Amino acid sequence: MERIIGDLSSNDLKDCTMSRIRENELERIKTRLSEQSGHSIYGRGSAQYWTLAYQNSYDHAESADGAWPTLPALKAAVKQRLPYEAALITEREEALLKRLLFFGGMSPLFSDEEVPSADSLVKRLWCSCVLKDNGQVFLKVAEPLLKPIVTALTSEGYQEMRAKIYALSATLHSMVYLHGMLYAEPAITHLSEHMFSERGEDKMRMLYRYLKAEFDYCLDSQGNLVLVHPGLIHPETMLNSISNAQYQSKDYTREMIIGGMSELLKEESAAEDILRSELEYSLQPGYNPGVMVNDIKFLIKQGVTHEQLSEYVNDKLAVRMTPRLENALRRAETDTVRWQSTTDRRLN
Repeated sequence: MERIIGDLSSNDLKDCTMSRIRENELERIKTRLSEQSGHSIYGRGSAQYWTLAYQNSYDHAESADGAWPTLPALKAAVKQRLPYEAALITEREEALLKRLLFFGGMSPLFSDEEVPSADSLVKRLWCSCVLKDNGQVFLKVAEPLLKPIVTALTSEGYQEMRAKIYALSATLHSMVYLHGMLYAEPAITHLSEHMFSERGEDKMRMLYRYLKAEFDYCLDSQGNLVLVHPGLIHPETMLNSISNAQYQSKDYTREMIIGGMSELLKEESAAEDILRSELEYSLQPGYNPGVMVNDIKFLIKQGVTHEQLSEYVNDKLAVRMTPRLENALRRAETDTVRWQSTTDRRLN
């Protein structure tokens, strides 16, 4: 999901946690999908029904000169690249797409977890959203693409490509966890070398689409794609320190890379368990201890002070903070590995 630089103006910690940032991003996407209900390049004859779909698509965002294609040319381009684009969709997109196919091309969205994947499939111009009278959102595959999608998902070599993208993606997720953000260009080069025997402009664009669908991201002042951890509050602050740097995965042990993949480093594990245990029966109704621990961890990673953290936690408690909870919070602050915004490195 795209993170807009400078979009988060509040300095109140309750508005800056990973869970709140995610909630706001999901609301933004759901609003956009609702406004696009029924709009598709394969829809009705009126121009407005395909122009709005195109305006919110990856194709429009990638257009260098801003020129609009004709509708037949756009349909041809979508169909022509579908065989190799299908191998470069995210795991969640793939699961949602297979469910749509199982139900004949249309299915409701069952949870907010599916919203970003639905949004990406709509941006690919493969699907459209349908908002029912009761407010339920359905996702629908364009009928002319049903057979080509099935063919692509069952083609020879498809699973091999998927295995490669999963493995490389896991490493990227680890790097983003360890650093907070990661420039995408070196990752794109690495992915293309492993994915394609011959590289072309279209295939490179599909890799960028994959990263935009798989990760939170923002653009730096030069328009370069930067992968961002969902818990990072102000990407622009860290961008200033890594703009001319290179992260080296060889700087890390195998244990750290695996820990980054699971978003739990060895040194952070015990402190998280203790804090979760202390919060279990201390929170006000409606607050989830696991979500709270995660939010606390990513606030610590960004240098939030103990006073700010204590105030944030106290606001969620049903009882006064106990010495045990105070100690658990201080241990989390000690054991959590910070994101070093002054570290000048990038993944190579």
